[in-house]
Amino acid sequence: MRQVTATARQGKRRRGAHFGAYCLVALLVASIAGCGGVLRPDVIVDMRAQAAYQDAAQFTAEGRYAQAAEILWNTAADLPPPQRQKMRVESARALLDGQYLLQARQRLAQIDESALEAPDLLDKRVLEASFYREAEQPARILELLPDTIIAHGAAPLRAVALELRAAALFDDERYYDSVVARLARRELIEANAVRANTMELWKALTAADPATMAAKLAALPDDDADRRLRAWLELAVLATPSVIEHARLEREYAGWRRKNGFVSVPEAITGQLRARWDYLDFRPRKVSLLLPLTGRYGRHGKAIRSGFLRAKGAAFADLEVRFHNTDQDKSVTELYRQEVARGAEVVIGPLLKPEVEELLEGAAAKAPTITLNYHSDGDFHARGEWFQFGLLPEDEAIQVADKLHAKGLNHVVVLTPDDAWGRRLYEGFAKRYAELGGQVREVRRYDLHFEDYATIVQSLLQLDDSKRRHRDVARIVGKKLQFTPRIRSDVNAAVLFARPEKAALIYPLLKYYYAEELPVYATSHVYQPHREKILRELDGLIYCDAPLMLDDNPESGRPDEYPRLFALGADVYDLVGAIRRMAVSNVRIPGATGILSMGPNRRLFRRLSWAKFARGKPVPLGENW
Repeated sequence: MRQVTATARQGKRRRGAHFGAYCLVALLVASIAGCGGVLRPDVIVDMRAQAAYQDAAQFTAEGRYAQAAEILWNTAADLPPPQRQKMRVESARALLDGQYLLQARQRLAQIDESALEAPDLLDKRVLEASFYREAEQPARILELLPDTIIAHGAAPLRAVALELRAAALFDDERYYDSVVARLARRELIEANAVRANTMELWKALTAADPATMAAKLAALPDDDADRRLRAWLELAVLATPSVIEHARLEREYAGWRRKNGFVSVPEAITGQLRARWDYLDFRPRKVSLLLPLTGRYGRHGKAIRSGFLRAKGAAFADLEVRFHNTDQDKSVTELYRQEVARGAEVVIGPLLKPEVEELLEGAAAKAPTITLNYHSDGDFHARGEWFQFGLLPEDEAIQVADKLHAKGLNHVVVLTPDDAWGRRLYEGFAKRYAELGGQVREVRRYDLHFEDYATIVQSLLQLDDSKRRHRDVARIVGKKLQFTPRIRSDVNAAVLFARPEKAALIYPLLKYYYAEELPVYATSHVYQPHREKILRELDGLIYCDAPLMLDDNPESGRPDEYPRLFALGADVYDLVGAIRRMAVSNVRIPGATGILSMGPNRRLFRRLSWAKFARGKPVPLGENW
């Protein structure tokens, strides 16, 4: 009974507070009217706004964020610009404080930015960026908070904006720009926040490709304007040296500290720097490769072995290499543990996905281990130094999406085989393409057992609609008209996922049915060397592939059988000595399968080259195409 009474009293106090705020306006109006005065409209507006803000503050103090947001939003409707927009920004802030994220985003999208002055515009943009921080969309944050917007506003708000921008730049792998933003933020924050900002700056420095930081350092002018940036870039280069000589590095670091005494370096950074050198001081002399060398996949394993041995050559005669056949009774986990016990400092393999998943899920890495396939779950994170590398079809589909976006081709149709492989490619492409703002207007899955795809191509290009419109016009005018069918007008490119045989049947049909001007993109699967008769049907098709496949140099050593797996073996050899550098920084290595970089969960990614078929042969389109 006491609890009920107390609750009722508390409710009366709340209602009284809100009622009093609204009565303030009424009493003032009545008082002035009784004295014969006239209350100006702008004064009434200000009082209404004040009353709404007071009530919203009370609701917020009680944890009733939705109610606070609602009273502000509704009151704002009666206010003139820019008070209306400013109050609605506060309404969205209340929703964000209450974790009503989607509602806040919807409210912010309805606010007319043109009525806001520069500081208030920055305030709104910061709120929007906060939503996209929660949604993990760094590209959207960078669109909302360019430097020109951040330049306006009070120092505390600019500091918040720079924190959001710096974090987004880091997530977008623009590490140098993130460092620049952190340095700008340092000038706006309180002393107690400097250390945390410095640690985040250090995180960006050490994540970057040291070659990129060295190039940025060389490009800085010789003046004091950027001396703090210069100092940090010098430390970035020192943090990831190409050769580890501890005594020399200690001398260079001591010299850096003397030269740059104006830079405050937390002791944690000094400790991390030395630990980093210790980790990078890695010179393996014993390597074991776990490959299928007999059975169904024996030729695949032998192609990888050939690529590895060719890359090794005689340059490192002191590197002990052991090959083990996974096509035997012993489980891959037992074989792995055996090799580690024998002193393997790096293990490469296995190749087959079930064996890779068995290892990743069941064993802790006792030595740096580079598997030659990927776990089915892209978010899976294994314990220890596991690195996943291979020829992942989805990665190629993603690069097709990236290239289309870069070329401004944001509306496509897709042809993909109606099987598990085709679905993997399409799903990888469609997800990435949608993230970039592209739209797949239509996808058609073709049957691999057919050989006549004319009907499916005509339907995809909507030629039947064009012919129907022609018949309707001819019937209306009552005479025969000259006519060339037109393909659909809502797309600006096509994507074809296919192997050579099917590509040679489908691609010519796209051109035959009036899509000569429609660019068509594909993955490396459309190309196999020494099949000029089929490949001549693909002239004009654009596709991505491993650099080795586009190298006509006979000294490349590329075999006719499984050349891409041969390239994989060559790249794995280079990774033996570089894998730890890639683990701690965004080092990119030019390889036979592509430009290699480290992605999330230590999954290696290959950036492929681009080519276009001409006279049955791929013609490279160049690095900057």
